Amino acid sequence: MRGSGSLSVSAGGHFWRMFLAAGGSPTGSHWTLIVALASSPAWAQGQPRPPPQRPHGREGPSWRKTDSADAYYGVQTARALENFQLSGVPINHYPGFIEAWAMVKLAAARANTDVGAMKPERLAAIEKATQALLDGKYHDQFKVDWYQGGAGTSTNMNANEVLANVGLELTGHKKGEYQYLEPHDDLNMSQFHQ
Repeated sequence: MRGSGSLSVSAGGHFWRMFLAAGGSPTGSHWTLIVALASSPAWAQGQPRPPPQRPHGREGPSWRKTDSADAYYGVQTARALENFQLSGVPINHYPGFIEAWAMVKLAAARANTDVGAMKPERLAAIEKATQALLDGKYHDQFKVDWYQGGAGTSTNMNANEVLANVGLELTGHKKGEYQYLEPHDDLNMSQFHQ
């Protein structure tokens, strides 16, 4: 972070410009936490957990593509688990990182709703999913390798898929009913990597 409202965060710079242009202020403690966590993994401590189990099958509903009906992540995460087995340390080893992703996704959803780009009921589902993650639930669903390749795309989609499916269930829908909340179109709205 650099002085007076000028942020330098490589992954998410567009989001911050959009956030500030919409009148947001990153001076609150939550925004400081998000910027600090997003800009450097140096805050994380602890011993690595065992590597995640690799999904074997591609049968079942198109959203799942995993061996477990309990999975809240989807096909993009499953592909990343197959293709990016690098360090053996999943992102769920760092709970603060997961919480920061959820806060960024919620901030984007609120900004998109404020400008009329997102329906309020979709925001409500994202708010419920975010709160569940902040309460420490569903962290086991963030399985992508910490050093996953793809410029963060797999980590981003792991967050999108989990938040969408958790949000769906918490609003009375089934996982994968993306007509109500879609991982890419809703959870990734107005966000892109530069």
